Amino acid sequence: MSKKTTTAQLTGNRKYFDQTCLEKAPSGLLVPRPIRSMEIINFGGTANSVINPKFDGIEVTTTPYYRDLLTDPRRYVLPDYKSNIHFRTVAAKNSTDISANDIMLLAQAIKVSTQDVIIINCGLYNIDKLLSDLGKKLDGFISKKRVVLWGSQLSPELAHSDAPANFGAAVAAGQLVRPGIVVCMRNGLMCTADDFKTLDEQRRDDDGIAVFDMGGTIEGTWNAAKDTASTVSGVNSFVEQYIRGQLRIVQDLRYKEIIRMDSRDLNDLWRTQLVESISIEVRGVIGSDGVKTMSTKNFVIPHGTYTIAETARFLQDNADEHVNNATVVLLSAMVPLSYGAYNGDAGFNVGYALMASTMLPPGIYLAANSRLYDPQSTDKDLSNARFMDRRYTKEEEVVYRRAINSYPAKDKVVNLVAQILGEMTDKQIEDIKYMNPDALKNWAFNPNFSNPTAAAQKKPLTPAN
Repeated sequence: MSKKTTTAQLTGNRKYFDQTCLEKAPSGLLVPRPIRSMEIINFGGTANSVINPKFDGIEVTTTPYYRDLLTDPRRYVLPDYKSNIHFRTVAAKNSTDISANDIMLLAQAIKVSTQDVIIINCGLYNIDKLLSDLGKKLDGFISKKRVVLWGSQLSPELAHSDAPANFGAAVAAGQLVRPGIVVCMRNGLMCTADDFKTLDEQRRDDDGIAVFDMGGTIEGTWNAAKDTASTVSGVNSFVEQYIRGQLRIVQDLRYKEIIRMDSRDLNDLWRTQLVESISIEVRGVIGSDGVKTMSTKNFVIPHGTYTIAETARFLQDNADEHVNNATVVLLSAMVPLSYGAYNGDAGFNVGYALMASTMLPPGIYLAANSRLYDPQSTDKDLSNARFMDRRYTKEEEVVYRRAINSYPAKDKVVNLVAQILGEMTDKQIEDIKYMNPDALKNWAFNPNFSNPTAAAQKKPLTPAN
């Protein structure tokens, strides 16, 4: 269960967390409501650059890297809102070439945007000045908008660029942060213009991150004989190397391999070891000298996709008081990190999970498809190579899909499914079960909310696996 924490008690990235973004899942866990749409603004910088062999350097471009990262089926991030991602370029320049007029144009683009979540890639040189200037120009205009600036050290074209992970962190921040303007620094910290000069103090406030590795595709390499990714225990971790070598987060990082294997081969003995390891880390260990080692309550768990939800549920069901006091984010990937951070979902998912682990209240969360799930109502959808929310029945899922296509993201609708089902008669709900797939689809996406009875055919739908 997530516990309420007052703003005065929050430190590190958590002091920017928006408690109102949470909704109660069926298990009782408070999970962030999924966002429905997003605007991505290209404001230049290394994060949106290409390698130019003519002068052995990088060139800022208008290429929509990050829209493609979210929507390209080959990269598997594929959020629910992928059809509602808006992209625009305001300035494709190095940060040293950004002018006052460019900043004015950026402020105007934010003002006229109809989206509540706006993610802006930019150069990190003089980022404090950009943050301050934007704040002044937008004062009073972003009371409901979450504007996140971010950048990277390396071009996304490089195999193990930090850009996809930093983008993932920015998207997580856009989902979790209070309305206003923040910058996600490439070192894992977040700040506002007012806090920029106190980043060193913020680092001391943060209690670090522990990465407890369970393996899976994210840690794999291609096995031609098996025509799949294979994970080998005991060798260097791709995730650890990526975080330490490319992301260089300033939070104290502890890495531990629990076991690295295909998650289909995991059993409860390994899951029990994971629970015990988290519990020990939270409470700290007293050394022979009587000194307690530094502990953390922020955990990121790389895992295979097949049984990640099962492991997350095991953690929830077997947690002791120490585990219940920790924020645990499990992540996986459909494409190995060894293939390159931008060539799949691994880099994005690592950054997303790292940021979420330093912002969320205590609880066990599953991060996938640019969203945070309650493990009790989540499973992998094998046919679509993504995760699904099982809290809804077949007919409720249809109503849910219809609802998110009928309501603008800015409307404060807490539970669209319950609201619409509440307006329907039992007969109408029953009829949904007997629609053929085409009639069901037509009704679900009909903005006129037509009566489903007329389209119903008395043939039960095949239950979802």
